[in-house]
Amino acid sequence: KVVHSVIEEEGCRACHQPHYSKQPDLLTMEPEKLCLSCHDDGDSGFEKAHGDYPVAQAECTTCHNPHSSDTANLLRGSLHAPVAEAECDSCHNAASDKEPFGLNAAAGELCLNCHDDASMQGGAAVKHDPFQSGECLSCHDPHAAEQKSLLVSKGNALCFNCHENTSDMVRFSHAPVESEEGCLSCHAPHSAAYKGLVNASEGELCYTCHSDVRTAGNKNRQQHSPFTEGMCSSC
Repeated sequence: KVVHSVIEEEGCRACHQPHYSKQPDLLTMEPEKLCLSCHDDGDSGFEKAHGDYPVAQAECTTCHNPHSSDTANLLRGSLHAPVAEAECDSCHNAASDKEPFGLNAAAGELCLNCHDDASMQGGAAVKHDPFQSGECLSCHDPHAAEQKSLLVSKGNALCFNCHENTSDMVRFSHAPVESEEGCLSCHAPHSAAYKGLVNASEGELCYTCHSDVRTAGNKNRQQHSPFTEGMCSSC
């Protein structure tokens, strides 16, 4: 574990007030000034590490965890490859441009310069609305995140950012919803062949877990028609 050296040397009060502050999270000064009170943005090593971009204008915590990390330089757990390689100009204007942090293409088009449908499993007939409209940042952070695949929230919380009605209506949760895979146990994030972005037809999807029900049912002559037709959600 990499711990921010100032915490080891001075403790929490190096950055936080113990009782009150005009700044968020009880910080001792404005967030953009706090990091630069120790880190010299004019240092050649600092500039090189950031591809010569004027990162003093940006928020350091976009890419760095201010407390600790499993990654060197306190970088967040999931890094966009251009960020990891300090190749900011893959997406942004050149560092020397008058607007260096401006995008060099529209956001949706920009992602597709590197990520094609095949790599994103996005070629199926039914597409997730944000995916189809090129709103990748609805689910992914363009720089860094603590979740894998640069997801902006963890697990089902990501889905419930938009699908609030689904989370509100659940009184008794389906076991896969509560599992580590969560919503992705049954749904695809980008595209699928079936309505609702489910990974298989209704009956086949249910039988991936409930195969014992199918096996038991097939041993009986009398079968309920929704069961034989794979219409599990009828009941």
